[in-house]
Amino acid sequence: MSSMVSKAKRRMKKKILIVNFRDIFGGGEVYLINLMRQLDQTGGFEIFTISPENLKYFKEAQNICKKIFKGKSRGKIFISIGNLYNYVVEAIKINRIVKKESIDIIYLNGASGLYLSPLLSQKAKTYAIKHMMIDGGLIKLKIFLHKASIKKLRKLVVISEKHKHQLIQLLGKKFEGKIDVVYNGVDETKFKIAKEEVEQGVSKNETIVILEIARLTKIKGQELLLEAFYELSKIYANLELWFAGEGDLKETLILQANEKSIDKHVKFIGFTNDVPSLLYKTDIVVLPSYNEGLPLSIIEAMAMGKAIVATKIAGIPEMITDGENGLLIAPGDTKALISALKNLIENPTLRVNLGKSARICYDQKFTNKIFQAKMLSLFEINENR
Repeated sequence: MSSMVSKAKRRMKKKILIVNFRDIFGGGEVYLINLMRQLDQTGGFEIFTISPENLKYFKEAQNICKKIFKGKSRGKIFISIGNLYNYVVEAIKINRIVKKESIDIIYLNGASGLYLSPLLSQKAKTYAIKHMMIDGGLIKLKIFLHKASIKKLRKLVVISEKHKHQLIQLLGKKFEGKIDVVYNGVDETKFKIAKEEVEQGVSKNETIVILEIARLTKIKGQELLLEAFYELSKIYANLELWFAGEGDLKETLILQANEKSIDKHVKFIGFTNDVPSLLYKTDIVVLPSYNEGLPLSIIEAMAMGKAIVATKIAGIPEMITDGENGLLIAPGDTKALISALKNLIENPTLRVNLGKSARICYDQKFTNKIFQAKMLSLFEINENR
């Protein structure tokens, strides 16, 4: 009898295939791993994923997923006819997985995943997540592809109201009902101790550590931050700048730090799985990006109750209210970045107060509990079943 019950429970589980086409491990991939964990915790899902060869992604996914399938990186689908052909081949592969594994839900990651939807089997309910806004060249082509793709979706998830507003403006109001905003979340249990310490306003040491957590790439603004740090280091001797992440800009940044003779005060930490421990040692978190979605690194800093400086772009103003729970600057404005950092360096009370307010905002909007509930609702899953 018990075996019959357990078989019935297994049959009740929804089978979800998470499709990722990126061969890097950035915020989008961290988001997917977190989503897998949240779905797995409910006990209501069997999780499958397909992704290009990506050791970090596979390592994180292997303990959660029932099966992992190897795919190919799609990159920018507009580059060549050959790449478009490969795109079709990948869709055929996904459709075979859907049929063989009796997949109930397909969840597509990013624009490269979204554009697959017209080619996918209608046997499964298809959803997609879009992390970035439409920008750059080929706007008319991108709008056409978005319209064709979203029509085939159950829902498109975007990570900020700004993203949704832009899509409705570009695509038309008739797409409004197809687009849902779900803010990213991070695990509140990892930050429990930090919350108590922030409320006490604990100061750890005399050195002020400035941290950026992001892929080392031009759009993340590390060169700008390094320039600002160089100017600030002429005034303050007790500063350190830490970069957490990997990327193709690393050697350029190392050379820039060496040329300015600030290399002893600049640390390249690389990728880390233990963000809470890193943030614990940090005083100020900076994200001077030129292009963003709703950055997980800012949510993590908010959860840790840190003073934050970020650019006023994309979904960031929905997280940070300037002067209340962080400081906002225009992208590319070195003088504004220096001014904001100088303000925080010279005012430890301001750092603490901004951090406290950031933590409150996190508790209200960006916990995993909130994220999980919204995703279950999106997938039309009853939490109490």
